[in-house]
Amino acid sequence: MSKTAYLRNGEVVKLHDTLDANEFIIERMYVYSDYEGNEDSEPCGVREVVKEIFMKPPIEKKHDDLIKIIEKTEAKNKELAEVENQIRIAKNELRQSENFKTDLQKQIINRRELLGAKRLTVFSGFKAYNLEETEEKRSLKLSYSLNLWEGKFDAWVYQVFSDGDSGCSNHVNQKYGILINATDEEILEVGKQIVRDAGEIRDWDLKNMSDEYLTDELRAKKEEMLKNEKENKLKSLKEEIEKKQQELRELKTK
Repeated sequence: MSKTAYLRNGEVVKLHDTLDANEFIIERMYVYSDYEGNEDSEPCGVREVVKEIFMKPPIEKKHDDLIKIIEKTEAKNKELAEVENQIRIAKNELRQSENFKTDLQKQIINRRELLGAKRLTVFSGFKAYNLEETEEKRSLKLSYSLNLWEGKFDAWVYQVFSDGDSGCSNHVNQKYGILINATDEEILEVGKQIVRDAGEIRDWDLKNMSDEYLTDELRAKKEEMLKNEKENKLKSLKEEIEKKQQELRELKTK
């Protein structure tokens, strides 16, 4: 009478007889599913000789579909674990960032610090723009400018919105950026330092710069430049007046 046996891969077979030299006559099983989806098996009718059988399953036999489901589940669990780890890292970085001070030079912005400020001072070129807490209809927009050609950070750009209108965009001073709740004295000192760092200053910038930022030498140069401009303007006006008077005399002699 045949017995149930197993091959090394876990396949179920029928053992019919044992030969000499440890050889066995087995018959493989045909596995199928009935109309209700229940798995069943029956002998396939073909016998063969093998040299190794087991009376107990050497390995756990798993259905192919079940193996695929397990593999997909394990892959999804791995993806989920990676996402959860990224979320934990992001939350930790967010908690740590709350202790950081806004530093545009290091490309750090602490939103809580900026939103809670009573006064923001933005430095652009040789000018400082103050945004006060009392100015309810004004808001400040900061943008991150990226140089796609060179593939690197270019500059911070700020834009002030007032009563629904927006002014032109200007680059933020990369070194001094934004002062938070600074006093007038602190703002003045940064303005002076920006002028000192600049070295050579164009006449147009010098003419439009606040006198309080200037050194004595630059202030004297600005006064001389404005004086020359005024004298040149007066000279031009006098020449224009003389020209008109000459035209008038010529008309009278006709």
